[in-house]
Amino acid sequence: MKKIIIAGSTKCGTTSLFNYLVDHPDVAKPFTKETRYFLDSTYPLPKSKKYRYSEGEYDALFFNSGEQFSCEATPDYMYSKGTPERIKRYLGEEAFIIFLLRKPEERFLSWHNHAIQTGAISKDQSLEQFIKIQKISKDYDFFPEQYMNSFVQGDYGFYLKPWEKLFKKSHMFLIDTDDLKNFPDKVMKSLCVNLDLDSSFYRGYRFVESNVSENPRSMLLSKMYYWITRNTRLVLPKSQFVVRVLRPVRVFVHKRLFSEKGTERCVDELALIRKKYQEIGVD
Repeated sequence: MKKIIIAGSTKCGTTSLFNYLVDHPDVAKPFTKETRYFLDSTYPLPKSKKYRYSEGEYDALFFNSGEQFSCEATPDYMYSKGTPERIKRYLGEEAFIIFLLRKPEERFLSWHNHAIQTGAISKDQSLEQFIKIQKISKDYDFFPEQYMNSFVQGDYGFYLKPWEKLFKKSHMFLIDTDDLKNFPDKVMKSLCVNLDLDSSFYRGYRFVESNVSENPRSMLLSKMYYWITRNTRLVLPKSQFVVRVLRPVRVFVHKRLFSEKGTERCVDELALIRKKYQEIGVD
């Protein structure tokens, strides 16, 4: 199978793009959106097991019924130092690598919302306080808590350099999150042309955004929900039956735990974050 890997970035719409791609009949989906297969062992996200690394082992992570492509989305690949070289070594330079990117200040606000939504920080923690606990140095020595790395990981140029050195331009795609949100049909048509995937599937296709910002109805229940969903992916058996049974259950619970509209953010907050990014050389 030809490999499609959505490698970044977090809070940029990767779940939406992943869903659009794996809905295509020629694209095999994985047992879980984020396989995390190629993440460094030191990266601060858990993996379901220790892998030996081979193309066959990787292919076994997908529901394969003869599809031409496989697709996964592990947006933290972008920030995992050894991942670009590891993907090239085991999958070759013909793998298609996709990065979804949005304005860094908007992405950081989304991370602030997410940290509150998951109960990682208090709902009373201000944006200024959230900025103060962030990692600032541009390197790969990340804090254990993912949300504390969200500011520096908005420097896309720094973290894209290793990928640009290893993969051909014809196999690397940078997509603006706003384009995917506002013109999903055009984005998918362009991707299909570059991937040599039949674009006719998306004629009349219903594009629905995933993981939009929401407000938790209960901070305690929200924190419990995210703890359970994070940990069950590591221990549940990888079978199509389990995935099909649990997915609607998760959707049902999620709708009852969260309101449909996220927190409104003001222009001053965006300006504050933009200023902080300018201080570290990010335009």
